[in-house]
Amino acid sequence: MNFGTNLYNWFLPNAQGIALAIIVFLGVWFGVKREFSKLAMVGIVGVIVVLCVFNPSGVKGFLLKFGNLLIK
Repeated sequence: MNFGTNLYNWFLPNAQGIALAIIVFLGVWFGVKREFSKLAMVGIVGVIVVLCVFNPSGVKGFLLKFGNLLIK
């Protein structure tokens, strides 16, 4: 194993909790302040972040296929 693999394996489980905490905090914050346009944006960005953090291999595969499709 190299340093990058060890860092990835350590960071991924920690990133999941941190990402969810930030999304929940921002959702509550904008909900209390009644800024619903920003709350909707947090929801959209939150879905993208959750996909990237909880399914990194799926996102990697999708981006590789999409990139190869663009190059051909």
